[in-house]
Amino acid sequence: PFVTSGIRLGTPAGTTRGFGVDEFRKIGALLVEVVDGMSRNGAQGDAQVEERVRREVTELCAAFPVYPGKRMRCPFCAHDDSQVKDSRPTEDNTAIRRRRQCESCGARFTTFERVQLRDLVVVKKSGRKVPFDRDKLARSVETAVRKRNVDPDRIDRAVTGIVRQLESSGETEIPSAEVGRLVMDALKSLDDVAYVRFASVYRNFREAKDFHDVLGELKGDEDAG
Repeated sequence: PFVTSGIRLGTPAGTTRGFGVDEFRKIGALLVEVVDGMSRNGAQGDAQVEERVRREVTELCAAFPVYPGKRMRCPFCAHDDSQVKDSRPTEDNTAIRRRRQCESCGARFTTFERVQLRDLVVVKKSGRKVPFDRDKLARSVETAVRKRNVDPDRIDRAVTGIVRQLESSGETEIPSAEVGRLVMDALKSLDDVAYVRFASVYRNFREAKDFHDVLGELKGDEDAG
């Protein structure tokens, strides 16, 4: 059967940074040095060689930044350098969750890397156009479910589902009313109270009858189910 070496020179870590043939050759040579050290000394390897290799890899990555001129700022102290401690896919495999530690203050925080199928623009009722902001969408949903017993993973999956529906619609300009409708549909399956909260703002409730009507919608769905 096929047995892998465990060494992948064509990883996203290299290709995303724009490494060329020379850089990959250098990486290959560094890997050989580390493996040779393990061959000589067993699993503990050669500490001096590994420390030198670590410095060279750090310098190489610094010369080929993933986002030139842009770094992930620490939300606690605003330092622009952090180290990824753990990376793993989310439960629905739609994003990569990265646990980071700030190099300055030591605080830990989480970032998410997601695929964006297309750039979306939201068209407001006034006709004004603004770039679609997933974080703003997530904040709206989180505000609606505040203090409700809703699993954060369900919230993230709901937001991801809304984004996927928008991206797969084939349109780059999305009416704000359509975004609101999708949010209400998602909240209806998450939590009734959150649904009513969002509806009261989205539909601009002005009197008790408005709440009565939306509660009637929920009851109607339950009866249909």
